[in-house]
Amino acid sequence: MPITLTGVRLIHRLKARLFRSLGRRNWRSQAWSSALANLQRAAEHDPGHLLTQLNIAWCLYKLQKYESAIEKCEQVLQKSPNCAAAHACRAHSLAEVGRRQEAIDEVRRAVRLSSKMSETELGSWEGYLGAWLVDLGQYAEAVGPLEHAVALAPDDASWRHRLGIAYRELGRTEDSLKELQAVLKIDPACPYTHHALGVHFANVKQFDKAVDAYRQALRLRPEEADTHVNLGIAYGELGRMEEEISEYKKAIELAPGDFTALSNLGVAYSQSGRSESAIEVWKRAISSNPDSKEVWGSLSMEYERLGRWQEALDACREIERLAPNDAIAQGNVAVFLNRLGKFDEALEKARQAIRSDPNCPDGYLHAGVALEGLGDNQPAIHEYQRVLELKPDNPYALVNLGHVYLDLGRGEEAVALMKHATELYPESVEAHDSLGTAYFKTGDPEKAMEELDIAVRLDPKFQGELRKLLVETQAVSQKSPPGALR
Repeated sequence: MPITLTGVRLIHRLKARLFRSLGRRNWRSQAWSSALANLQRAAEHDPGHLLTQLNIAWCLYKLQKYESAIEKCEQVLQKSPNCAAAHACRAHSLAEVGRRQEAIDEVRRAVRLSSKMSETELGSWEGYLGAWLVDLGQYAEAVGPLEHAVALAPDDASWRHRLGIAYRELGRTEDSLKELQAVLKIDPACPYTHHALGVHFANVKQFDKAVDAYRQALRLRPEEADTHVNLGIAYGELGRMEEEISEYKKAIELAPGDFTALSNLGVAYSQSGRSESAIEVWKRAISSNPDSKEVWGSLSMEYERLGRWQEALDACREIERLAPNDAIAQGNVAVFLNRLGKFDEALEKARQAIRSDPNCPDGYLHAGVALEGLGDNQPAIHEYQRVLELKPDNPYALVNLGHVYLDLGRGEEAVALMKHATELYPESVEAHDSLGTAYFKTGDPEKAMEELDIAVRLDPKFQGELRKLLVETQAVSQKSPPGALR
């Protein structure tokens, strides 16, 4: 007797059922490849069975074939737009390929359509929704889903960890600490939570506790460069500079192009007086991120500290390249042009800074210095006065204007300005040196010596104009013949 069409269909369905059963058995034993093969064979015999197609999508996801999983989910959703599980599978796959916002939209659809799902499944999906929102920095939106997920599964360390992060970023420090500590009771060996706890303690300025937390994280996962960087920062806050430097070096060994580790190491070297090492490290940081104005600025200041004006100028020009209309960047170029004696160029650059921002006092200050260098004292006075109109307590304008007045024989005005500078900035060695110079040139050596004593007390190594004047005067006095006026 021949097989009828109905009989053929029945045979196909029986075979499909058999392969689906095998596929489910493979799934339970996490044999994803075998599960996929059996489910695909089931689909060949019964292509309209949507659950089989959905399970194929999940197998593809488990096998990290995310693009294929997305495509399969879309096929299921074309036939069944309200399939919550298909939206959830597509969401997970989208998240794995970096399409987080689309993943969030999909899992929200899954949650809306999840009336037939168990609370455990619903909590899991809301947990993923909250976790992805945290990854995107949408902390306020993440709290609701994560709180619901934690309420449904209080022993799920993953959701509690993300909730702790969200609380921390929203400034809810006590809630954050509570969640992170709860995670460590569930899973004491979670390095990421120890790291997060370190960040919490660092944020509340408890750096000793931050160090302990970061070190615990590194015992569990020593290859995390970020944790070494954060531990270095905590050591730095505690004044433990050598340990700080050591941690940054470890981070760089693990991640040679780590920009934060390189930048911070440069700062630590600079603060410890190792300028050449700082310069070398900052150059490496620039190789990693050539558009960092901050590192170019640090490099410029280090060259300035060493008196290497041309290299400082070159670094400032790079900042200007990155911010061509920035008045401060243009002003810094003018600073080093002045230092190099290129006063015409410095004046033009200062004028450019003034055009970029007429309310920024720095441009007028640098123009004044350039005009002084060119011997144009009256225009220089005008520029310094403009600075003081914009910022009456600017110490550089007060001192520089005082020096111009001193050169013009206006000694009382010079002393008044410089004295005002020392009153505003009593810790400024330069201000005391300038005031002492003004006293000396206006015939008051006793007060000059008082200012020199203050300057030396503030910085025993400082070699300013006043000390040079006193040395020169002493030398002349020693060479005078007997009976000569002194």
